[in-house]
Order: sequence, then C-alpha cells, then structure tokens
Amino acid sequence: MYTSFYKLDKTPFAFAPSPECFYANTELCESLRTLRRVIFRGEGPALIVGPNGTGKSTICELLVEHFRKSHQIVHFRSASFATGRDIIEQFLLSLGGTVVQQTTAELRTAIVGRVCNIVENPEPILLVIDEAHRMPPEIIRELQSLQNIVHQGNSRICIILAGTLKIEELLTDPILESFNQRIAHRCYVAAASRMETTALINEQLVQAGRSVSEIFTRGALRRIYEFTQGVPRIINLLADRCLIIGLQREMQVIEEHDVELAWADLQQLPPPKPVATAEEATTPDNSAEPSATVEFGMLSDV
Repeated sequence: MYTSFYKLDKTPFAFAPSPECFYANTELCESLRTLRRVIFRGEGPALIVGPNGTGKSTICELLVEHFRKSHQIVHFRSASFATGRDIIEQFLLSLGGTVVQQTTAELRTAIVGRVCNIVENPEPILLVIDEAHRMPPEIIRELQSLQNIVHQGNSRICIILAGTLKIEELLTDPILESFNQRIAHRCYVAAASRMETTALINEQLVQAGRSVSEIFTRGALRRIYEFTQGVPRIINLLADRCLIIGLQREMQVIEEHDVELAWADLQQLPPPKPVATAEEATTPDNSAEPSATVEFGMLSDV
C-alpha cells in the first residue's frame, strides 16, 4: 500500500508472530541461548513468561524453526483444551497416531509406545504450547505424565509453555509441585525500553530497505513509545498505521502529529488538532473579535 511511496522493498511491520521481525536485547538473547541449551540437552520443561504482546508467540516460532531438523515438533498455538483427555488426544494425533474409542489410560499407553519407538521416531519431541496460562492445573498435570516418558535414561519429550504471569500462579497448585520443581529455565519477556523501541522499528525498516532515521523523526519515535509503552505488538500496529497516515498526507517523513493521528485512528478517537507553530501562537486572531458579543449572547441564552 505504502511501500512504493516510502521506497520500501516490502511491508516492514508484521501483524502475526514472525521470526524475521524479532528483536531481542542482551538479556533476552542470553535467556534464549539458555532455553536452546535446555531443549538440546533435554534438561526439563521450560517457561516463556511475559505480558500480552511482548513476543512470546514469536519466540515459540523461533524455537520451532530452530529445532525443526533435530526434533519432531508438536506446536499448539492456542491452549484451547477443555479436558486432560483433549490434550492427550491432540498430542497423539500430532504424532501420527489414531484415536478411536480408547480410554484415557489406553491413549497414554499408545503415546508411550510411539514416543519410545526409536526406530520409527528417532528424534526427540519438542512440545510447544502457547497461551498456556489458559490451561487449568488438571490439564497441565497431564503434561507431567508426558514429561515422565524416558527411554534409556533420556527424556523423550521437552515441553515449552508460553503464557502470561498467570502461568506462574497456576504452577503453585499443589498437584503441580513435581512439575514445577522440574522446570529447567524461565525465560521472561518484558516490554521494550524507549531505545529498544527505536531499535525494533529500525530493524524491521532495515529489512525492508530503509532506516528509521530516514522515515521517523525523533519526536515521532518518542510519541510511539509513549503510546505503546514498548509493547512490540502495539509498536508494529502503530508504526504501520503511521505510514498509512503518512501516505494519505503525503508526508515523506513521519512527525509527532502523524503519530498522534495514527494512534487516534487505531483507537477510534477524534483526530487531534495540529500543534500551532510559534508564529501562529503569537499572531492575534482578529477574525474572532466581531463575533465575541454574539458568542457571549449565545452562552447567556443557554
């Protein structure tokens, strides 16, 4: 839509989780290295924890992409399981098994047989569950039984749970004490700082053939951070809307007022009034003087 106007090679800002658009600061990079080690060595389950929109789903996609050649991947992007049996059935189906009329115990036995069949399934299994904070403790307990599947001293399934801080609360349930004790790593994801917000926008613009300094003023970047509070999902939405507004207004460089218009558009608010220039602020508005009496009269009639 606006790519040719801004001389971009592609649309820079992703609306869905995308490993290509992921930006991590030093602390998060270190945590991700630890997370990859935990998966590679099969050390135990791990958590990815953070507020909505901070990149947990993108990290899940990164892990799936990174381990696709070395692991058999089972990726549930939404933990929409009503019962413990549901997650067992879905897991077995994802491994290529069949579900007919088995009892839950029979389903577990079928999973063990399939997972421990090294001839047919030589790779370990990486089970990634996003939105895991939606699962009640009873369903997470079923994951504990999967984590317990061991063959020749090695755990066959590595479980990664991604969710909000509520997942930490769920794991304090007494029935999950054993599972909680086995968690090998917690990767915490936070909102970006002001500098990191600029870096995130720049990284995506560079991939599209431009840089942040060519398209956004410093004031515009400051307003983006103020509106989004560093939440990557909202940053992408607002930055994209800024370029749409910029195209409509034929602004080659996005300024503060463009960001305010874009935010108002996103939030379905009335458009903000443009800020008066210094010259406009000091120039008296003589056109209003003749109507002063009329306005006073109208007010007195109310």
